[in-house]
Amino acid sequence: RALRSQHPGLGDDDLAQTLISGAAKATAAVGAAGGALSAVQFTAPPTLLTAPVQLAAETLLVAAIEVKLIAELHEVYGAAAPGTSRQRMQAYLVAWTERRGIDPFAPGLLRSSLGQAAKRALRRRLMGRAGRNLTTLGPLMSGAVAGSVVNHRETRRLGEQVRDDLRRRWRA
Repeated sequence: RALRSQHPGLGDDDLAQTLISGAAKATAAVGAAGGALSAVQFTAPPTLLTAPVQLAAETLLVAAIEVKLIAELHEVYGAAAPGTSRQRMQAYLVAWTERRGIDPFAPGLLRSSLGQAAKRALRRRLMGRAGRNLTTLGPLMSGAVAGSVVNHRETRRLGEQVRDDLRRRWRA
Protein backbone atom coordinates (compact mmCIF):
# COMPACT_ATOMS: atom_id res chain seq x y z
CA ARG A 1 0.00 0.00 0.00
CA ALA A 2 2.79 2.41 0.83
CA LEU A 3 4.36 1.92 -2.61
CA ARG A 4 1.04 2.59 -4.32
CA SER A 5 0.45 5.74 -2.27
CA GLN A 6 3.95 7.03 -3.09
CA HIS A 7 3.44 6.35 -6.80
CA PRO A 8 -0.28 6.85 -7.51
CA GLY A 9 -1.69 5.88 -10.87
CA LEU A 10 1.13 3.54 -11.91
CA GLY A 11 0.43 0.00 -13.05
CA ASP A 12 2.50 -2.93 -11.85
CA ASP A 13 5.06 -2.78 -14.66
CA ASP A 14 5.46 1.00 -14.51
CA LEU A 15 5.84 0.90 -10.73
CA ALA A 16 8.39 -1.91 -11.00
CA GLN A 17 10.37 0.09 -13.56
CA THR A 18 10.29 3.15 -11.30
CA LEU A 19 11.60 1.08 -8.37
CA ILE A 20 14.34 -0.50 -10.51
CA SER A 21 15.45 2.91 -11.79
CA GLY A 22 15.51 4.35 -8.29
CA ALA A 23 17.54 1.46 -6.89
CA ALA A 24 19.96 1.60 -9.82
CA LYS A 25 20.50 5.33 -9.22
CA ALA A 26 21.03 4.71 -5.51
CA THR A 27 23.67 2.03 -6.08
CA ALA A 28 25.31 4.24 -8.72
CA ALA A 29 25.55 6.99 -6.11
CA VAL A 30 27.13 4.54 -3.65
CA GLY A 31 29.70 3.55 -6.30
CA ALA A 32 30.45 7.17 -7.15
CA ALA A 33 30.86 8.06 -3.48
CA GLY A 34 33.15 5.09 -2.91
CA GLY A 35 35.24 6.07 -5.92
CA ALA A 36 35.47 9.67 -4.78
CA LEU A 37 36.58 8.51 -1.34
CA SER A 38 39.24 6.33 -2.97
CA ALA A 39 40.49 9.31 -4.97
CA VAL A 40 40.96 11.23 -1.74
CA GLN A 41 42.74 8.25 -0.17
CA PHE A 42 45.37 8.29 -2.92
CA THR A 43 46.42 11.76 -1.75
CA ALA A 44 47.19 10.40 1.72
CA PRO A 45 48.66 6.88 1.30
CA PRO A 46 48.23 5.86 4.97
CA THR A 47 44.45 6.09 4.50
CA LEU A 48 44.66 3.37 1.83
CA LEU A 49 44.76 0.94 4.76
CA THR A 50 41.03 1.59 5.20
CA ALA A 51 40.26 0.35 1.66
CA PRO A 52 39.05 -3.11 2.80
CA VAL A 53 36.63 -1.52 5.27
CA GLN A 54 35.39 0.86 2.58
CA LEU A 55 34.92 -2.02 0.14
CA ALA A 56 33.00 -4.08 2.72
CA ALA A 57 30.77 -1.13 3.60
CA GLU A 58 30.04 -0.39 -0.05
CA THR A 59 29.28 -4.05 -0.75
CA LEU A 60 26.85 -4.32 2.16
CA LEU A 61 25.15 -1.04 1.29
CA VAL A 62 24.64 -2.04 -2.34
CA ALA A 63 23.40 -5.49 -1.26
CA ALA A 64 20.93 -3.87 1.15
CA ILE A 65 19.57 -1.61 -1.60
CA GLU A 66 19.21 -4.58 -3.95
CA VAL A 67 17.49 -6.78 -1.34
CA LYS A 68 15.06 -3.92 -0.59
CA LEU A 69 14.37 -3.66 -4.32
CA ILE A 70 13.60 -7.38 -4.46
CA ALA A 71 11.20 -7.09 -1.52
CA GLU A 72 9.46 -4.13 -3.18
CA LEU A 73 9.14 -5.96 -6.50
CA HIS A 74 7.53 -8.89 -4.70
CA GLU A 75 5.04 -6.48 -3.11
CA VAL A 76 4.24 -4.91 -6.49
CA TYR A 77 3.41 -8.27 -8.04
CA GLY A 78 1.46 -9.55 -5.03
CA ALA A 79 4.04 -12.21 -4.18
CA ALA A 80 5.29 -11.00 -0.80
CA ALA A 81 7.01 -13.61 1.33
CA PRO A 82 4.91 -14.85 4.26
CA GLY A 83 6.10 -15.29 7.83
CA THR A 84 7.92 -13.21 10.38
CA SER A 85 10.15 -10.32 9.37
CA ARG A 86 13.19 -12.56 9.84
CA GLN A 87 11.71 -15.28 7.62
CA ARG A 88 10.76 -12.74 4.96
CA MET A 89 14.26 -11.27 5.03
CA GLN A 90 15.80 -14.72 4.59
CA ALA A 91 13.49 -15.41 1.66
CA TYR A 92 14.49 -12.13 0.00
CA LEU A 93 18.19 -12.84 0.65
CA VAL A 94 17.79 -16.18 -1.11
CA ALA A 95 15.98 -14.40 -3.97
CA TRP A 96 18.85 -11.89 -4.19
CA THR A 97 21.38 -14.71 -4.20
CA GLU A 98 19.53 -16.62 -6.92
CA ARG A 99 18.60 -13.46 -8.86
CA ARG A 100 14.98 -14.55 -9.16
CA GLY A 101 11.63 -14.22 -7.45
CA ILE A 102 10.52 -16.43 -4.61
CA ASP A 103 7.55 -18.75 -4.60
CA PRO A 104 5.71 -17.94 -1.36
CA PHE A 105 3.92 -21.29 -1.56
CA ALA A 106 7.09 -23.38 -1.86
CA PRO A 107 7.57 -25.92 0.93
CA GLY A 108 10.48 -25.04 3.18
CA LEU A 109 10.28 -21.31 2.48
CA LEU A 110 9.66 -20.55 6.15
CA ARG A 111 12.61 -22.43 7.59
CA SER A 112 14.17 -20.93 10.65
CA SER A 113 17.67 -20.62 9.20
CA LEU A 114 19.50 -20.70 5.92
CA GLY A 115 20.82 -24.11 4.88
CA GLN A 116 24.46 -24.74 4.03
CA ALA A 117 23.85 -24.51 0.28
CA ALA A 118 22.07 -21.17 0.70
CA LYS A 119 24.89 -19.87 2.90
CA ARG A 120 27.48 -20.87 0.31
CA ALA A 121 25.47 -19.23 -2.46
CA LEU A 122 25.06 -16.07 -0.38
CA ARG A 123 28.79 -15.96 0.38
CA ARG A 124 29.60 -16.46 -3.32
CA ARG A 125 27.19 -13.68 -4.35
CA LEU A 126 28.64 -11.27 -1.76
CA MET A 127 32.17 -12.02 -2.93
CA GLY A 128 31.14 -11.40 -6.54
CA ARG A 129 29.51 -8.13 -5.50
CA ALA A 130 32.69 -7.15 -3.62
CA GLY A 131 34.76 -7.99 -6.70
CA ARG A 132 32.65 -5.68 -8.84
CA ASN A 133 33.05 -2.97 -6.20
CA LEU A 134 36.84 -3.13 -6.59
CA THR A 135 36.42 -0.77 -9.54
CA THR A 136 35.84 2.08 -7.09
CA LEU A 137 39.46 1.80 -5.95
CA GLY A 138 40.75 3.18 -9.26
CA PRO A 139 43.09 6.18 -9.20
CA LEU A 140 41.87 9.76 -9.47
CA MET A 141 38.17 9.89 -10.27
CA SER A 142 38.16 6.84 -12.56
CA GLY A 143 36.99 4.75 -9.60
CA ALA A 144 33.99 7.01 -9.08
CA VAL A 145 32.93 6.72 -12.70
CA ALA A 146 33.57 2.98 -12.91
CA GLY A 147 31.88 2.27 -9.58
CA SER A 148 28.84 4.27 -10.57
CA VAL A 149 28.48 2.62 -13.98
CA VAL A 150 29.05 -0.93 -12.71
CA ASN A 151 26.64 -0.59 -9.78
CA HIS A 152 23.95 1.02 -11.93
CA ARG A 153 24.19 -1.67 -14.61
CA GLU A 154 24.23 -4.60 -12.19
CA THR A 155 21.34 -3.36 -10.05
CA ARG A 156 19.25 -2.66 -13.14
CA ARG A 157 20.03 -6.15 -14.49
CA LEU A 158 19.11 -7.77 -11.16
CA GLY A 159 15.85 -5.82 -10.91
CA GLU A 160 14.86 -6.69 -14.47
CA GLN A 161 15.62 -10.39 -13.95
CA VAL A 162 13.52 -10.56 -10.78
CA ARG A 163 10.73 -8.48 -12.34
CA ASP A 164 10.60 -10.75 -15.40
CA ASP A 165 10.58 -13.85 -13.20
CA LEU A 166 7.73 -12.47 -11.08
CA ARG A 167 5.77 -11.50 -14.19
CA ARG A 168 6.04 -15.03 -15.56
CA ARG A 169 4.96 -16.63 -12.29
CA TRP A 170 2.13 -14.32 -11.30
CA ARG A 171 0.60 -13.47 -14.64
CA ALA A 172 0.36 -16.98 -16.04
